[in-house]
Amino acid sequence: MYELVDDLTDAQKSTLLDRIEQLKECIREFADALDLTPDKASLSGLIRGKLSIDWANACDIQADKLSSYGPVNPDTAPTVNLHAQRLIALLNTAD
Repeated sequence: MYELVDDLTDAQKSTLLDRIEQLKECIREFADALDLTPDKASLSGLIRGKLSIDWANACDIQADKLSSYGPVNPDTAPTVNLHAQRLIALLNTAD
């Protein structure tokens, strides 16, 4: 488990955003030079794909699955399973 922390300064963010714009422009010029048109990707499709990965990960954190990595404390197994099932249920209802 991890939490993404924004540790960039405003100056770093500005520099990165400028670099990203330069990269995008370079890619546009390259595509134009080769007369290429970009494929369109559906945001909803990308989100559904990410959620399916999250669902598989949630299934893998159930105590019986975690035991393949080592013993799971029997006192914490019910808590692990409760939260895993809650995550799975929420992911199953995501559209």
